[in-house]
Amino acid sequence: MKKFLPILRNSPFFKGLTDDEILSILHCVEATTVSKERDPSKGCSTWGTYLF
Repeated sequence: MKKFLPILRNSPFFKGLTDDEILSILHCVEATTVSKERDPSKGCSTWGTYLF
């Protein structure tokens, strides 16, 4: 999850929190990442990574 910190720090939800606080929240909500190939029929031909 640490690789997502630069993006999450700028999110209004996490604004003003330390990296440790953000990681703690992600741990508490059991956040996970999912990587999957995007649907080429929708104009996307690369892989995407999503944070849930």
